[in-house]
Amino acid sequence: MSANMIDVTYEHIVIDNASSDKTVEIVERFALSDSRIKLVVNSRNIGAPQNILRGLTFASGDAAIPMLPADLQDPIHIIHDFVMKWNEGFKIVYGKRLNRQEPFYWRLARRIYYKVISSMSHFEIPQNAGDFMLIDRIVIDSVNSYPKQDLYLRGFVSRLQQPSTSVGYTWVARKAGKSKSSLLILIDTALSGLINTSRLPARLAVGLGALTAGFSFLYGIVTILLVLFGNLTAPSGVPTLVVLTTFIGGIQLIFLGIIGEYILGVFSHLKPDPEVSSVKLVNLD
Repeated sequence: MSANMIDVTYEHIVIDNASSDKTVEIVERFALSDSRIKLVVNSRNIGAPQNILRGLTFASGDAAIPMLPADLQDPIHIIHDFVMKWNEGFKIVYGKRLNRQEPFYWRLARRIYYKVISSMSHFEIPQNAGDFMLIDRIVIDSVNSYPKQDLYLRGFVSRLQQPSTSVGYTWVARKAGKSKSSLLILIDTALSGLINTSRLPARLAVGLGALTAGFSFLYGIVTILLVLFGNLTAPSGVPTLVVLTTFIGGIQLIFLGIIGEYILGVFSHLKPDPEVSSVKLVNLD
């Protein structure tokens, strides 16, 4: 990023997630000649979401951009627009992905996800906005004061209800390398976002469970009456009973899984992972 691009002082904080390549060596070489480049080397890999949150604990400025992916799919030139909007008084400036250069099925899946999570949340979550954004010091301090375990950053930031706006851009296709974000990782992130922003799934579980139980009870009464009046024989009801039992069992398993997600969320806060230490700090006092 050019120094003339924005008339502000800034710092680059690189959080190395216990990489095994030459990242530390290369960044450290640049940091020795430029004190604005900070380097933190984690003692272990804590995952991308937690690494972003860890980076905010080292941010010393009046605002910060939590994440700038090294693949440059999010364009750095709109940082200028972020700062301009911030100077206008906005505490949160989202990078909004108006277009995505990716397969149709991924775009469709993301669109559905954002629709679902927005409809279930009791506060507004910007659609097509990731962790590439600018947040004010007020927001940074709020994030840093909150338990980090399983914190869904974009949902938490939205929940603060600070003055916000967005800057649109095209999320370009990756030009080199291959993303390490597997389908399982994306599903885990999506579930974390859903559980962290809404209690509606658990309430739906209770409502649908009660509705299913009530329907089964009425069905049982009708079946008994039919048997009493001789309009139904036991063998003819066996298939229905098997289907009904299986259906109810499936519903129970699905919603037990949802409840389990909430229990695991509580457990992770009560018993968080051990703190990660820094094996090296460069240009950080």
